[in-house]
Amino acid sequence: MDSFGVTNSQIQALKVFINLLQQHPEFLNDDRLDFLRNYIISLGGKIPEPKKEEPKSEEKPMEEEKKEEETVKEKPMEEDIKIDDPDVIPGDTIEPETINMDIEVTEEMEVQASTKRSEAMEAFNNGEVDKAINTITEAIKLNPRVANFFACRAQYYNKAKKPNAAIRDCTTAIKLNPDNAKAYKMRGMAYRMIGQYQKSVVDLRLGNKLDYDDNTYELQKVVEKFVAIEKQNEKRHNKQQEEKPKQEEQHQCHCGGEKKPGCDGHGGCHRQGGCCDPELMAAMQDPDVMTKLSSAMSNPAQIATLMSDPKVGPILNKLMSKFGQNAAQ
Repeated sequence: MDSFGVTNSQIQALKVFINLLQQHPEFLNDDRLDFLRNYIISLGGKIPEPKKEEPKSEEKPMEEEKKEEETVKEKPMEEDIKIDDPDVIPGDTIEPETINMDIEVTEEMEVQASTKRSEAMEAFNNGEVDKAINTITEAIKLNPRVANFFACRAQYYNKAKKPNAAIRDCTTAIKLNPDNAKAYKMRGMAYRMIGQYQKSVVDLRLGNKLDYDDNTYELQKVVEKFVAIEKQNEKRHNKQQEEKPKQEEQHQCHCGGEKKPGCDGHGGCHRQGGCCDPELMAAMQDPDVMTKLSSAMSNPAQIATLMSDPKVGPILNKLMSKFGQNAAQ
């Protein structure tokens, strides 16, 4: 190369200059680069059209600027599909009573407990729900190791619109007997009453698997529709969370309604990475750096001198590094 008067350092400076033009092709429209434009055109190349001047950001009404920023920053959140379930109620706050689960149950106590259970069922069938609850509670205290006593009281609690108490009794019944179908069904009904549909459908399915009945199946189908809506809403939420980083990246690459160099306009950047490199982004905001780079455009020989500049040198080194990476791709 030295044979025709071009040194290696000048070649290196030219590489940096070309890389700068790759990231900022609009610089080619500078009047001082008329000779370079003519040379590119003579080789069949094309020069990018000069950008039309847009109104300065301060000339825009504040409302318009704010609207633009909000549009780029974040897409509006889609509203959830509402579940219309008239049977959902606030949960009750009944304190659990203390029951001695380790009490020694005699045969006489077992008989008394069975009698109380029969009385509770009769009261419930007659519409006396509170009496049924109090009576079955007496049976539980006499013999607390019968799972069905708790499942029956849960049924009465559901009727009394006390789902939390019902859930508690069902859980105790399932601990005593994991195959108690009624406990699963009553707990599934109670979960539905407080809007916990996914828990509800699990219990209803298991209860019907243990002991099928049509009423439970009909309730299960209703709850399954609500679960489908919940999962659809969850899917939408997850998608919005995945898109959020992309929206934030797009906002960072957006500047006053224009794309910064290197941005593709969709939240991403070109592989040269100009706008997404924090150091380069900061440098482009420094008037001193931009003045020196503009001067180097008209006289590439200055690039070698600018390499020692504390501000411009690191930027040129980074550009040279990116040039090498792009050449390898």
